[in-house]
Amino acid sequence: MKGQMNSWLRFLTVAFLLAGTILFLGSRNTEEPTLHAEPPSSFPLQLGDWKGYNVPIPQWALDVLGDGEFVERSFSRNPKEPPVDFFMGFFPTQRTGSTMHSPQNCLPGSGWTPVEFSRVMLTVPGAGNIKVNRYVIAKELNRQLVFYWYQEHGESK
Repeated sequence: MKGQMNSWLRFLTVAFLLAGTILFLGSRNTEEPTLHAEPPSSFPLQLGDWKGYNVPIPQWALDVLGDGEFVERSFSRNPKEPPVDFFMGFFPTQRTGSTMHSPQNCLPGSGWTPVEFSRVMLTVPGAGNIKVNRYVIAKELNRQLVFYWYQEHGESK
């Protein structure tokens, strides 16, 4: 009889702990705050003497990027200078599994090899100084200079 009572006591203790865990985890699953931001398409097509035009993003790239809003543009000052390409993405959630993936993974995945990497400070009007990633990447005989950063949970990465 005493052995049966101990078994029930252990069962009730485990059941109580499991129920408490379920309630605790359920209470922590709060609704994510809605982010209010200007859409990437509101980024200007002219910056000083740099004029830009929209570059279509292929559907396969949009499929890889997932949910979000994206803009790709090419800016130049005159036809004799190479253009500066610009990409901006806005991901509506920052939950694990739904956030953007780092260019550190995308660029090598699309055939680009990092040649140099450093973190540098840039001054952004209205935002102050931010630390950004500076990459020199190579693909066959082509080389490109890439600056990128992203805001995640209020931090520049």
